[in-house]
Amino acid sequence: MESFPDDHLTIVILTNTEDGSAGPVATATEIARAALGLTKKKSPLPDLRVPKEELAALTGKYQSVDGIVEIFDRDGSCIFELRG
Repeated sequence: MESFPDDHLTIVILTNTEDGSAGPVATATEIARAALGLTKKKSPLPDLRVPKEELAALTGKYQSVDGIVEIFDRDGSCIFELRG
């Protein structure tokens, strides 16, 4: 559940699945951003290069409560994506 009292908005997501679809937190966040007219947030963090050895140890797919998370190399940067 996500609540935005100042905007008179509450979002409740109920699920009953383990099929790797987007989790309730990610889904509620997307709905809230759309309902409130917000664009996708850009990260204020700098894009730092990761040594190839460390990147190789991190890459892969991982299960999380919000779905499958994939970590991969894109031009020497460590990229994290939530697959829904």
